[in-house]
Amino acid sequence: MSHAVDGGVATGTAKAAGTYITGDLNNESAKGGQFYINITAISAGSLTVTIEGKDPASGTYYTVLASAALTTTGFTLLTIYPGLTASANVVANQILPKTFRIKQVVATGPATYTIGQSLIG
Repeated sequence: MSHAVDGGVATGTAKAAGTYITGDLNNESAKGGQFYINITAISAGSLTVTIEGKDPASGTYYTVLASAALTTTGFTLLTIYPGLTASANVVANQILPKTFRIKQVVATGPATYTIGQSLIG
């Protein structure tokens, strides 16, 4: 299993089920963001991606937006931005917090995927 965060891009190959979490990612001034999930291989399981904000007072993480359980290869777009019409597991009508992270849960596996991001001012 390998995971990396480079400029806000998470990549991962999981050989078994597990939970993988990026380190804290910093949002200096963007109101929102788009997160690009591209699954190139998945076998007998699913991948769920959750964007989690961090409460600066307690350090507690909370869900901003979570994908549905993704079970096939392909591309999925998650969007977080204030004023958008919310759509379960796809769009959140919220701001992107100053500190956030990307949680990836692979059920059964294996799964090969990338997660890219673009922050929106």
